[in-house]
Formats: sequence, C-alpha cells, structure tokens
Amino acid sequence: MHKRIEVLDSVRGFAILGILLLNISSFALPYAAYMNLFYQDSVSFSDVVTWSVLNAFTQGKFLFILTLLFGASLELLRQRGRDWNIPRLLILAVIGLLHGALLWDGDILLAYGIVGLLAWHFINTRQKLFSTAATCYLFGLMMFYLLGLFPLGENNSFWQPTQEDIFHESYWKTYGGLLAIEHRIRQISGAMILVVVQYGWQIVGVMLCGAMLLRNGWLKGKFSRRHYRRLALCLLPAGMVIQCIALSIQYLYPYSYYASWTVRYTITELATPLLALAYIALIYGFWPAIAHWKVTFWLRQVGKMALSSYLLQTLICTTLFYRFELFGQFSRLELMAFIPFIWALNIGFACWWLKHYSQGPMEKLWRSLTAKLAGKV
Repeated sequence: MHKRIEVLDSVRGFAILGILLLNISSFALPYAAYMNLFYQDSVSFSDVVTWSVLNAFTQGKFLFILTLLFGASLELLRQRGRDWNIPRLLILAVIGLLHGALLWDGDILLAYGIVGLLAWHFINTRQKLFSTAATCYLFGLMMFYLLGLFPLGENNSFWQPTQEDIFHESYWKTYGGLLAIEHRIRQISGAMILVVVQYGWQIVGVMLCGAMLLRNGWLKGKFSRRHYRRLALCLLPAGMVIQCIALSIQYLYPYSYYASWTVRYTITELATPLLALAYIALIYGFWPAIAHWKVTFWLRQVGKMALSSYLLQTLICTTLFYRFELFGQFSRLELMAFIPFIWALNIGFACWWLKHYSQGPMEKLWRSLTAKLAGKV
C-alpha cells in the first residue's frame, strides 16, 4: 500500500474547495451564466467585477489541478495492473452517471471514468508522456475552436436565453422528480458527445501531464524549493498576460458568441495550464513553511476524501438552490457569501469523519466495489 503524499492531499483539497468558486454559479444560476457574462439585458458592475476576477484566477484552474492529480493517481496505481484499474474507472463512471442524472448535470466524474480508460492505456504503455499529453490537449483545444465556428450563436438558449427559457430551467430544477432527471440525462448525453469529440482530449492531455509529473518526481516534491518558487515566478506573469488578453476580448466584443466565447475561451485555456501549475508550484515551494499550518491540515483532510467532499458540495448546493428554491435569486457577488459556509461544512465533515475512519465514505465504497469487480478480497 502506498504511503500518502501529504502535499498531494493538500493540493487536492485546495482544488476541491477552489472549484466551488465556479461551480456555485452552475448550481445557482441558469446555464447561460457560465458561458456568457451578458446573458441578461442588464448586468451590474459587481457582476462584471466578480465574473472577471473568477475568470482570471479560478475558471478552469482548479479543475485542471484535479484532473492533473487524477492522472497522477493513475500512475500511482499503475502497478496494480489492468484487473484493478479498469474496474476502478468503470465504477467511477457509474458513480458519475448516477450523480449527474439524479443530482447535478455539471458532473465531471463520468468523464473522468471514461476518459481515464484511454489515459491509463497511454500511461501503462508509454515511457515518455509529454508529447502525447501536449498533442491531446492542443487537439482538444483546436476542436473547441473549430466547433465554435459553427453559428449556434446569439439566439441559442445556452447563450442568450429568453425569460421563458430561464423560467423553464428554474421550474424543472426546483420541481425535481422525473422531469428533472429527464432534463439532466439529456444534458449528460450532450456533454458525453462533447467529451468524445473535444473536451475528452483535453482531459486526457492533463491526466497524462499529471502522470508524467509524478513519474519524474515533480509532484513528489523531489525538486528543490527554489525550483518550485522560480517556476511559479515565471508561470504566473506569463499566464496572467494571456488571461488578460482573453478578458480584453470579452470587454471589446461583449455580445459576440464567436469572440467572447469561442476566441476568449480558447485563449483562456492556453493560460489555464500555466496558472494551475503556478498555484501548485507555490504550494510546493513554500511547503516546509506551511505544512504545519491549521489550514493546510484542513486542506489535507478534504483532499484525503476528495470524492466524498466533491459529492457533499453537490448535496449542499442542490439542497440550498433547488429544494429551498433559491435558484436564480442571487447575483454572482452575493453567491460568494455562501462559499465560506459550504467550505466550513466540507472541512468539518472531513475532519470529523477521518477521526473515526481511515477513508471517506465514498472512497471506501469505491474501493470495495473495485475489489469485488476485480475479483479480490
């Protein structure tokens, strides 16, 4: 059994908590709010500022880190072979499918389970992964750009919904039941097509990058602290320059689907790896100083049960915004007030659970089902 790498757990916890900053908008606002800052006729200044800050520092960055660490876990478990890893990924896909269909269609676990099969094949059969990782990521980004050339444009309900569209989305999300399941399954089906055609290739690229960085010792902290700090110092400015170019396009062409979504998002995805790796490098670079902080301990506990923590966020947010019918009632800035509360529940539950058990509840279920499917005790 592998000894846990504490800094990896902390980085994973950092990503799990950080991803909520973007996901809360997906829970609490219409679909179009994620894609389009100006999805409504009037947008407040606070919304513009909040969206800009989140877009610059968080959009895609924490998901990139999670995907990177998932790839690292595939490398860690490589020695267990096909009979363990294939069932493990298939079970994760089933968990993701149930999560997406029954609770929230913003699920990423189904994509991880399916795409992870291809990533595991590459990890298991290739010694050098960088070129494959870069090729997959850039191919996925190229496909995104090409798909964005098709004029689904400004009249599409995912880009510029009518009040009737927003009312209908609010109705089925808060009403729940079979109607909501039907809509979520439809969204998942569309997302899976996108995974096959475009987004899955980016995920594979990031997973392979994670496996490569674990394999060469970078994610094990084997490089000098100076190396990590200097790398962060190089990556942060470079990533922010690219990110600022993307934001400027949004402000120059606020109502253009092609410019503010296709072009801006493509450029943002070029900045995402630089900024995400910079965040990781900062944690590694200052690890001796922060390893014993209380907040680092909290991050580590959340990271040790990342799957359970991720699903707990869904339970909390769907209860708040769907069951209590708070969907669409808050601005982007107001939604930030919910973040500390949800983080506190995430951290409190993780700390309490790991005092009594060695694994998170969903991690234990995942492991036991994998063992059964793999024919192991």
